[in-house]
Amino acid sequence: MILLLFACGGEPPVASSDSSSNGDNPKVGQTQEDAAWVIVRDDKTFPFFMNKLGTFGQACEIKAGAANQNLDCTVDINELDLYYQGLTLQANFPTSMCTYVVHKPYWHYNYETGIGPATVAITKTTLNGTATGTTCLMDGVAGCNGTEVTYSATEGLQCIYNHTKFEGPNCCLGKYTYSETLNETGATPTVTTTNTISSWGGNYRDCIGGQAKTDWELFAKDGFPIGEISYAQGKGYNKAYQLKSILKTTGSSYSLAIANNYKRYDVATPPNHRHTGYVVATSTDVPYMVNPVDDRNGTSMPSGNIAYAWQCLDRDHEVAYSINVYVREWNTYAEFLTYGTSLGVSGNPDITGVEGTNCDYTLGSGQCDDYYDLDTATPYNLFGPHTSGNRSLYFPAIPYIN
Repeated sequence: MILLLFACGGEPPVASSDSSSNGDNPKVGQTQEDAAWVIVRDDKTFPFFMNKLGTFGQACEIKAGAANQNLDCTVDINELDLYYQGLTLQANFPTSMCTYVVHKPYWHYNYETGIGPATVAITKTTLNGTATGTTCLMDGVAGCNGTEVTYSATEGLQCIYNHTKFEGPNCCLGKYTYSETLNETGATPTVTTTNTISSWGGNYRDCIGGQAKTDWELFAKDGFPIGEISYAQGKGYNKAYQLKSILKTTGSSYSLAIANNYKRYDVATPPNHRHTGYVVATSTDVPYMVNPVDDRNGTSMPSGNIAYAWQCLDRDHEVAYSINVYVREWNTYAEFLTYGTSLGVSGNPDITGVEGTNCDYTLGSGQCDDYYDLDTATPYNLFGPHTSGNRSLYFPAIPYIN
């Protein structure tokens, strides 16, 4: 399925999606029975590698009849090629392998998102018609102090997950009961209370990034991305999915709109993506923007999807096989060449070039990373431990075009 080709002009060996040396891609929609696989459709415009994770030269495939397994694969590509070209992934599952195939898009939280408090109670005290004080209860706790909402006489009630004030989306989710009590303490004391049920107004779809933002159409009512399911028993499955170029989707220097590879946890070193400072204490190596675990008030948040994922299911939704694809962008061509010529033994995708003032992201000592990926965005390295003071910085806020 994967053929190593040496291109002309000093190019590295390229793991091509071709099934023969003439450069023809497998026909989309025509199921192949030898294996389940995912490939990059190759139009010969840029070099790339696609391998089983950690095993250079092994195809991203599961042979027909193999034992149940979960397969992780990487696509290695130079960062400007990814920005300008995008790429197309093609997936295949034989006719007798699955009853259903579910494809799930890669997505992360682009903005800080949370469930707003369920109750907010405002009490305004006056003396003979003159305001003397205001108190606020959020979920029964005194003080709307900025944990999730703020209240002021001039701006009213504000949810911190609502970013419209800064030209972003409203990511404050859920409904709440609002009560407002007017306590007149003057010559004729009165107490008047009104209660209303309101929505915080947010929607998941407005607040996410990745493939589900740029190349996806299936969403739940609340805007949550859902997988595409296809019946494959006796029919097989063979589909292609174009990941639009970053130039067309953001026009910005954020490669993580497509590039979803991240540094895994290494027991010899501290976790790369520390999840500290939560109300619900936990630890994980998945990037925070993909798996925030909870919001500021401790409400559990759905995890994003770190991989371009295909699952092979039986009639009872039991997963027999799955293929997860991670796209890794390389910061320098020299290291990409080293990776190819050493057959994956050497090469560092995160070494940065030196470009002086023409740099999008300066990482210290004159080093430059032109396109911001998940490893550049490792929050602990950039912003320090996760606290309420810097929590919003853990989200990239990519300015998507569409």
